[in-house]
Amino acid sequence: MHMRLKRSILWLLPFVMWLNCATPLCAQTPADNPGDTLKFKWAFLLRSDDGTERTADFGDKVSVTNGDAIRIFIEPVTNAYIYLYMFDSRKQLRCLFPADPALYNKPVETGKQYLLPSDGKWFVMDQQKGTEKFFLLVSTKRLTSIEDLSRKMLAKPDDAEIKAALLDEIQLVRRGKADLKSPVEKSVPIAGTVVAVTRGAAAEATLTEASGFYARTLRMEHE
Repeated sequence: MHMRLKRSILWLLPFVMWLNCATPLCAQTPADNPGDTLKFKWAFLLRSDDGTERTADFGDKVSVTNGDAIRIFIEPVTNAYIYLYMFDSRKQLRCLFPADPALYNKPVETGKQYLLPSDGKWFVMDQQKGTEKFFLLVSTKRLTSIEDLSRKMLAKPDDAEIKAALLDEIQLVRRGKADLKSPVEKSVPIAGTVVAVTRGAAAEATLTEASGFYARTLRMEHE
């Protein structure tokens, strides 16, 4: 998926995505988290070309077409490190979250809400068809191997071997945690200041509770 931004300079998006890949979000230190439980809210908000908005339901097939727009909502409820990558239909791997590399060096208050991209903007689908994959990983402990490879990808964004190594590492970490207890998930309203920019009754998020680690591959079919 080669995405462009409405109300922004089109050629800046790829640069911003790579720039934001420096480090994962730290929502306070894991040592402050009682036990090994993590909770966070997330949602993919979709807007059709005619302006209709809805929340993507990944329990079913999610289809998008040229002109559709995407916005991603994330809110850590307990301490967690959150990593979000996109593997698009052009076989390009990008880091989408966190949006601010400075979050790596200081605690982030739980309950803080994030919209990707920033307020007033959406990722807009172009004419490139295929499967868009998003890798969402959340952990109470830092995934340092993934962080290291993300830094290398930032330094050499055109290096195919580094991208392949990072993609392999994401899959390796997922397989290594495959025996963990299944997470508990439920739909909740998106509250707070985000409501003003999500508009409509479809503004719902998934509240996920897991033991220590959570990973999911989210697929969109660009038709």
